[in-house]
Amino acid sequence: MAVEDKFVNALTAAGKKAAAIFTGGANLKIIAWRFATAAADDDGSVYRVGRIPANAIPIMGSLFANALTGSTDWDLGLYKPGVGGAVVDKDLLADGLDPASGEAITAPLNCLTNLGGADPEAAFGKTLWELLGLTKPNRQDYDLAWTANTVGSGADTLSGFLIYADSGV
Repeated sequence: MAVEDKFVNALTAAGKKAAAIFTGGANLKIIAWRFATAAADDDGSVYRVGRIPANAIPIMGSLFANALTGSTDWDLGLYKPGVGGAVVDKDLLADGLDPASGEAITAPLNCLTNLGGADPEAAFGKTLWELLGLTKPNRQDYDLAWTANTVGSGADTLSGFLIYADSGV
């Protein structure tokens, strides 16, 4: 006989409604990208890859790249919508990724290494608005963007994706 037989979600265990992502199904969405850097791009360049709602719950993300000579520090985060939109949190999801040596599709870089900051595991399952430290649901959309802190010296291609759940909140 099993030692444990229980719900692992505290809300479900208490008979309360929990987020669909933890109780049997949430609608998943994906933002995929493929873009090229140019030799003339400079450090601090921002590459907006998609629009994401504040109620999104990041689930998984991967970055693939050819060798990007000298390109050693990339962040994935949020900006206000539109070209020139202000930074909200440039490394909310990933901080300091290093694609310089190339990342094959079979061995990508994880795009959630900085999920919410110091403790990505504790942040898993939270909405973007919670990760941003807001105290109530926010219907804002943000631009999901890569910031090339150290863009490197050559032109090459970066590809990847971010899968997120729609929290419904």
